Amino acid sequence: MTKIIIAAIPLFLLHAWEEYTYQFYLTDPTFDLVSEVFKTSALSIFLTEQVVLTTLLLVALYWQKRTFLILAGLIFVFELTHVYTALRSFSYAVGLITSLPLLVLGVLYWRKLLSFLRQ
Repeated sequence: MTKIIIAAIPLFLLHAWEEYTYQFYLTDPTFDLVSEVFKTSALSIFLTEQVVLTTLLLVALYWQKRTFLILAGLIFVFELTHVYTALRSFSYAVGLITSLPLLVLGVLYWRKLLSFLRQ
């Protein structure tokens, strides 16, 4: 799992850059909702989310406790939303390009994680 997380971190950073470049935070209604709750901008919520998720991956990498490994695995699952959105609209969905290799890593990650959890 360590190698997969190490490979995933730069991909997630590239993914964040793709989402930032194409202003994903303006197209996903979740950012509007959360920004209203916290009385801040959608961009602030997006950037905070990116920092939190990257930190979570680093914590899972260095402190391999089941809880952190499962949370890190959920990050891979959330990337399915880009594929779902693209298939639903038959067009490019912001974040789709970099989510595809992350999905491949996610499948590998979950295979290893489930094997680890069974021990």
